[in-house]
Amino acid sequence: MLANFFDKTKPINSLAIGVLFAVFYLIFFLFQENPVFTDVSVLEKGSYLILNLLFLFFSGVVFIKNGTSKGNLYAPFLMVLLFGMFSATLIGGKTLIVLLLFVLLYWKISSFGIKTNRIASLFDSGLYLGVSILIFNWSVLYVLLLYFALILYRQINIRYLLVPIVGMLVPGILFYTYCLLTDTLPVFYESFHFSVSLDLSSYNNVSVQGAVLLISSVTLISILAVLPQVMSVSNSYRNQYSIILATLVIGIIIIILTPIKDGSEFLYVFLPASIIIAWFVQKIQKKIIKESVLLILTLFSLTLFFFSFK
Repeated sequence: MLANFFDKTKPINSLAIGVLFAVFYLIFFLFQENPVFTDVSVLEKGSYLILNLLFLFFSGVVFIKNGTSKGNLYAPFLMVLLFGMFSATLIGGKTLIVLLLFVLLYWKISSFGIKTNRIASLFDSGLYLGVSILIFNWSVLYVLLLYFALILYRQINIRYLLVPIVGMLVPGILFYTYCLLTDTLPVFYESFHFSVSLDLSSYNNVSVQGAVLLISSVTLISILAVLPQVMSVSNSYRNQYSIILATLVIGIIIIILTPIKDGSEFLYVFLPASIIIAWFVQKIQKKIIKESVLLILTLFSLTLFFFSFK
């Protein structure tokens, strides 16, 4: 049932994904200990909901535009299940803003192999990176992804290497000018202070550990099942998969290094993990197995979601 329903990109199917996420989101806040409902808190929670829905929407658009979805909604559906498994990501805050910028960056990167205005795409990519670095400085690691994509698509020349740097400098220069005029230069310098914390003690609860174990296992199985076939072809499909794997690795590094580990950092692996698992699901030939995989992931998501309140 789930496999058949999300096998099509119909508006009603997309709406169902949005409704499922909204249910997760509302239950999460209603089941919190001593939930407080004031005008400010309702506005804040409403803002988080809108940011999350925008992240889902733009991710879905990118999945469809660059051919990642292969005409289905498995990836967006799996992403919602990940929100259920890692419920702390529902209050992602500035992490969601960074991820929204990353979705736009990924959209630009995935189009490098197409004969379009690459200079404009590279400048826009640098611009998105520059803004995201000011919000969360460890997102500078996505610079590696940008240049990895250029190497992958064999688009290496001096202009292509310099244009993203120019794009990244623009937000920094504007922010520096603002801080200089308002006499708040320490704020600017603080934006480039890289703190590291390898303390993983905040993950010492059954819900988080269960979610990490499950998604790590399923993602690894998905990679091992699909990678041999992907590497045997020489086309844009292999390049897309390589970019997704690189995104996953960078996301894991950010999770490990980020100084504030409040659970929202898991958002950095949501997009690559959902795509990798979705590609595995759509490669499964037998419908009963495909249905079983989606059903098991859904049940685990619901179980871990409600268990997180205990």
